[in-house]
Amino acid sequence: MTVGKRCSAGVTVAVVSSRGDVRACTHLQESVGNLLIENLPTLWNKMRSWRDGSLIPSICRECKALAVCGGGCRAEAQACYGELNARDPLINEEDIESAVSEYWLYQSERRHPIKFPSSVVVNPEIRWRSEAFGSACFLENRCVGLFNNDTTRLLFTDLFGKAHHIVELEKSVPKSFLAELMWKRVLIEAERR
Repeated sequence: MTVGKRCSAGVTVAVVSSRGDVRACTHLQESVGNLLIENLPTLWNKMRSWRDGSLIPSICRECKALAVCGGGCRAEAQACYGELNARDPLINEEDIESAVSEYWLYQSERRHPIKFPSSVVVNPEIRWRSEAFGSACFLENRCVGLFNNDTTRLLFTDLFGKAHHIVELEKSVPKSFLAELMWKRVLIEAERR
């Protein structure tokens, strides 16, 4: 069962070969085009089917596990059944109920309530890369967020390098979003001086 192991092919990642061919997944042979001929936003748009749900197998569309598995691996489906939108051969329908329960148990244990400190600062270990949509942020070689332009401006222009009181931030930023930023360690407690 692939619950909790969503594929990021064509959703948050793409693959570029040494010749410039762009694919949604390293395991696929089909290219959407070549980076030496077309720009990356154009090629990314050609992978829209990986993001819009059209490659989700029909058997998965009404499944309660869809939200956590995303329909499984498209490359495995193609390798076994010849179609990207075929069912993932590793999905065992008898295991769906227990896999979903196990996933949500893991999520509830992982998502303990955030205890807000009085002041926070943007984690100085965060690395970020500007993108047309905003930014991609990394911590310890792991992507911790893709942020729109407004959030990028908030984090890396307004907040970066300075401590901010949570009470003041809550006036303009939803507390649930602040909690998510703290859970991902984008925001951390400001050192008390």
